[in-house]
Order: sequence, then structure tokens, then C-alpha cells
Amino acid sequence: MFAGALAILREEVEDLPYGVYPQIPGLLPWARCTRPGAGLLFWLVDGGDPDKWPVVLSDLNYDHWEEFDGTAVDILSALVAGELPSQILSRSEGAEPYRPRQARSDAHGSLW
Repeated sequence: MFAGALAILREEVEDLPYGVYPQIPGLLPWARCTRPGAGLLFWLVDGGDPDKWPVVLSDLNYDHWEEFDGTAVDILSALVAGELPSQILSRSEGAEPYRPRQARSDAHGSLW
């Protein structure tokens, strides 16, 4: 899937605002979003410390891009907490932020 996405970025996307890995700086995909309209999460590989690569998010058609400083864990933590400032991954109106099962009133003690 990611190899196909890289091929599409290299060959079909016009006005791509980033290079594509192995070009430096270049996009390297690491996750696919399942939210309608969202596309892939990428690291923006810049040749420096991988722990400091920015995270880039695309929409499904590669028309809109968002760049975030912070690690992948920082971005995912903000996403599940409902604190990620993203237009692409914005929560549905009225949707509650993620809460672990143990914090929900319907939890019955077991995770399984």
C-alpha cells in the first residue's frame, strides 16, 4: 500500500509541496487514516534525527496537507485526546474524545 502511495505521489500528484523519499527532505508514509476524507500520515525525512522528523498528514486526494512538529506518539496522543489541531482529522460535531475503557462508566473491569 505504501509503495503504491509513493508511486502515486511521484508520478501523479501535481504541485506536491514536499519531496518523496528517498529524496531528502521527503515524505515517508507510516500510517493510513480510516476517517473519511483523510489519507496518510508521513514522516518528513530530513536527514537529521529521526526522533525529530515532522509528521505530515494528507487528505485522501493529496490536495490538502498539514505538518506537525512532534513525534508520531505526540501526534497520535493528541489525536485520541481530541486535541490535534487538524482540519483533515477534525472530530465530528458532538463526538466525544477517546477515553480508555477503564474510564468509561460502562466498563466492567476486564479489557477482554
